[in-house]
Amino acid sequence: MLEILSGTNLITIASGNSSSSGLLVFDGTLVVGGGYTRTTGGGYARTMNGSLIITNGVLDLSTTSELLNAFYGTCKTTVNDNGVLNLNILRIAQNREEGRPQPGENYINVNTGGTIRLARFHVDSDTYSHGGVNFNGGTLIAKYSTSNFMLVTHTNYADIFFTVCEGGAVIDSNGFDIGGRQELYSGAASDGGLTKKGAGTFTLYHTNTYNGVTSVEGGTLVLDVDNTLLSENTALVSSNAVLDVNDRTQTLAKIGGGGTVTNNSGLTVTGTVAPGDTGSCGTLTLTESCPLSGTLAVDVNADGSGDRLHVQGDLDLSSLALNVADTDLLAKYKRYTVASCTGTLSGCFTSDNLPSIWIVRYIPANKEVQLLYNAGTMILAK
Repeated sequence: MLEILSGTNLITIASGNSSSSGLLVFDGTLVVGGGYTRTTGGGYARTMNGSLIITNGVLDLSTTSELLNAFYGTCKTTVNDNGVLNLNILRIAQNREEGRPQPGENYINVNTGGTIRLARFHVDSDTYSHGGVNFNGGTLIAKYSTSNFMLVTHTNYADIFFTVCEGGAVIDSNGFDIGGRQELYSGAASDGGLTKKGAGTFTLYHTNTYNGVTSVEGGTLVLDVDNTLLSENTALVSSNAVLDVNDRTQTLAKIGGGGTVTNNSGLTVTGTVAPGDTGSCGTLTLTESCPLSGTLAVDVNADGSGDRLHVQGDLDLSSLALNVADTDLLAKYKRYTVASCTGTLSGCFTSDNLPSIWIVRYIPANKEVQLLYNAGTMILAK
């Protein structure tokens, strides 16, 4: 094992050797545990039957064309804690070549606190290796736009897996437009789901079987096939973020947040609609009508603010029950708008949990639903 724990370290190569970056992990382990280490040459950085660990330090391979994880043999590259791996292309496994030890279980581990900045992943089209990428709380940050950020579709990739573990997958499109062409599998009974960060778009081109929450915290997450997400999945869309259903057929158990869901005519929600970001009230906007059932769950504040569902189209409430999180915060001199639309407002909530002195007022002419304090009727004696 070789550990680099501090300082600025330059990996240089012999003059005229353009095919090598100077970094070769051949058996054993290289740990970058602090400081800043970078290559100065082009060509390839390689791991050959060894391990590369970046933790609490920076390994900058941006001068190279690729990091060949598993040039041959069994290799693992791991980033965790405050480790940063900066590079262009990250090859999960090099191609199989006669006369060399054949690739085995070759993994890229993106653990909590770790960051990989890259242009894209790659696997040779004729590879027979096993392994993939394990997402366990670390972050991938894109360096340019490409629909093949997470591989291209190829039949020989059957043994390369992108797996979401307990810590979850975090993808930052960083202002670019990127795509994931490999299925995101679940690696835990209760995995950490997918979090989309940063401006730009991330498109899921495949069905996915992770079971955790899908959170869109920045930019746009695009669903490109029918049932891209499990029907039991929850999707949360933060303020100023967008979930683009892309006119695909998609069933979700829960949808929420203070952002926008667009091209959602094929969306069906079966369990809960929860407007507003966690910890603050807001409006969840659906740009088209779609079937909603289960519960409309809203928060309110004593100042009259509260969560709202807004549909740019028709809104049918007949399959929704109303649940106000903390009815003690309802102020009797305030009016709370919990639902609105631009089209036809129809139906009534199947039930509500309001105190008996409060009423739900349906106002089709104004295309909105309000919560009002029922002050009763004044009777004048003569």
